[in-house]
Amino acid sequence: MKILVFNWQDIRNPLAGGAEIHLHRIFEILASRGHEVTLFCSGFRGAPPEEWINGIRVVRKGGRYLFNFRVFWHYWREFRHRDLDVVVDDLNKIPFFTPLFVRRPLVAIIHHLFGKSIFVEAAFPLALYVHLAERLIPGIYRQTLIAAVSPSTVEDLASKGIDRRNLSIIPNCVDHTLYRLTGQSKHPTPLVGYLGRLKKYKSIDHLVRAFAIVRQLLPEARLVIMGEGDARAGLEQLAERLGIRSSRAPLSSTETRGA
Repeated sequence: MKILVFNWQDIRNPLAGGAEIHLHRIFEILASRGHEVTLFCSGFRGAPPEEWINGIRVVRKGGRYLFNFRVFWHYWREFRHRDLDVVVDDLNKIPFFTPLFVRRPLVAIIHHLFGKSIFVEAAFPLALYVHLAERLIPGIYRQTLIAAVSPSTVEDLASKGIDRRNLSIIPNCVDHTLYRLTGQSKHPTPLVGYLGRLKKYKSIDHLVRAFAIVRQLLPEARLVIMGEGDARAGLEQLAERLGIRSSRAPLSSTETRGA
């Protein structure tokens, strides 16, 4: 099959996260099975306009903030006459509204919608832009087959008017060749861990506040937050105010006291 994928970023983008890893892993497997995969995404400083990554042809055009406007133009000029079997629209950040102009079989992938949480993460003009764009999804994507990664995302989409018959759950998974049980016994100390980017919209502060309550019941419990992001300083300050900041200097994480 000849597959065209739209996503904001590729796996080598410095701002790439879990969504890019998810997309790249799926389509590199398809490429290894003989399918022809092209990923159209935004560029970044120092990146070549085109390269092959693990069997995927990566085409980069435009910058991060206006890439959604590039999608329509380049599809119309470069891709619409190609013999494509399927187009994949990865709705990550602002939707591309591909059902308005793609006339090939179309599938969308959605991890989550920002909803009002975008106003916590971004400045008001940009947050309003994203919020209004998301509100157009039910009307524009109503006939599109959508693969969601969780039941909560399906419920969110259905509550906004997407027909459940067009929604499928394809859960995220773990590559056990990379991540596997080591056989080590469970640590006797109650331990909660977070691993991921530290962003405001992920609401990690809820975890920190909840853990302050847990510590009142289980003083020996520990919370370890591993990751980097612009929300880190605020999380460290919150842990300090709640009196659960580790007395030890963290190496690469924010850790509660009681380690």
